Amino acid sequence: MIFGIIFIVLLYGGANYYIFTRVARLMQYIFPTLGKGVPAAAYFAVAAVTLLAFIPMYGRVGAAVKWFGMHWMGLFVYLLLFFLLADLFLLVARIFVSAANTVAVLRFFALLISLLMALGTTGYGLYNGERLETVQYELKVEGIDGLRIVMLSDLHIGSVASERRLVGVVEAVNALSPDLVCIAGDLFDSNISSVADPQGVADLLGSIKASYGVYACLGNHDGGDTLKDMVALIEKSGVVLLNEDYRVIDGRFVIVGRLDSSPIGGYGDMRRGDTAALMDKAGESGLPVIAMDHNPARLEEYSGKDTLILSGHTHKGQIFPANLITKAMYTVHYGYYRADDTSPQTVVSCGAGTWGMPMRIGSVREVVCIDLKGN
Repeated sequence: MIFGIIFIVLLYGGANYYIFTRVARLMQYIFPTLGKGVPAAAYFAVAAVTLLAFIPMYGRVGAAVKWFGMHWMGLFVYLLLFFLLADLFLLVARIFVSAANTVAVLRFFALLISLLMALGTTGYGLYNGERLETVQYELKVEGIDGLRIVMLSDLHIGSVASERRLVGVVEAVNALSPDLVCIAGDLFDSNISSVADPQGVADLLGSIKASYGVYACLGNHDGGDTLKDMVALIEKSGVVLLNEDYRVIDGRFVIVGRLDSSPIGGYGDMRRGDTAALMDKAGESGLPVIAMDHNPARLEEYSGKDTLILSGHTHKGQIFPANLITKAMYTVHYGYYRADDTSPQTVVSCGAGTWGMPMRIGSVREVVCIDLKGN
């Protein structure tokens, strides 16, 4: 654990050193008499705030550190990406250009454009992170006709802007007049102590209206030292939490809630069980089964054409180019998937919130509306 932390800090420090050398070179072009000492101290002080943002800090100071650090994290990603592209461009340019003055001019404009692109991309990501869309699916599940499910995932309550955004999420859910609301994990952002107004969150979740109620499962961020407080808030809100358990709803279908296989900080004594055993038990009634399983990494564990799996976790990468990574990692990292006509159907949401950076690039925050029609 300690070696992993040291490695991450060294890697982050090295990346920031790389970024600073490019920023410093650009500043020297613009301000030839400017020294490096003060800018270096200022830059690395800013960069260090991001590390502090991952340490539990509460109150106004903690909130301010988290807000600043997570915004810097977004800019850091794109400074690194665009400066790497600039260096690649300059490496190729040197093959065709030998004049030192021309190379210097190319370097100046490459660095300047990279800086502007990083700022512009980060700004767009912050703007896009405020957008909330409703994505709709119409699926056929034998035995269920005329059921509207509204699915949420990855609210990450406690992260930057999450509590403010929750108001709009709840309004969007209620506007769809759902029969059933399913929250497929990561309601919280690893530690409930970072939630500024727990009562307000409970009231908002409790104001969600659905004919058959609101059900949730835990995600990998819904564990750790404050798990009991998370569970207490969920129960206080009236949301039914299913931990390796199921409920038969109105004799029409069964709703199942799974535990995540890799919770951050653990679930105490709770563990994810055998999928086949739980699904067999849930399916004894012969009714269709709706399973909430936060991480879509284990879809092969499920079977049955009358099973619908609801997942989140991937965020669809949240920002480019991470979406390319999640697409390569998962059988389905976003949207609808079914292997064949005898297999379960799966819907993976990119989430209604954000983790870390309050940004979205290549994805949006979403509320998922699924209308089920019988065959």
